Amino acid sequence: MKALPDFPPFMHIGLLRWARYVALGSGLVYGFVHSRGVAKKEAIRVKHAEYMHVMQAKKDAEYADLVARANRVEGGVVTDPNDPAFDLDKLVAAYSK
Repeated sequence: MKALPDFPPFMHIGLLRWARYVALGSGLVYGFVHSRGVAKKEAIRVKHAEYMHVMQAKKDAEYADLVARANRVEGGVVTDPNDPAFDLDKLVAAYSK
């Protein structure tokens, strides 16, 4: 069996240096692309959360308005005991009619 020839170490230095810079460059490109993708996803998530918050606030306001309308009887009598304008005497008088 023949032994492989011993090449001087300086012949491989250029190839190793080239491989290191290629690896470094490809890592930088990957990191940049990956970072942009993560930032885009995060921006989309934040906008969606903000949109959902606004929509929930609108639903809550509509529900509160609906409850407020349902708590009033004809004649302007307030039926909600938690309302500051609630008057038990007026409510009893309105239901006794």
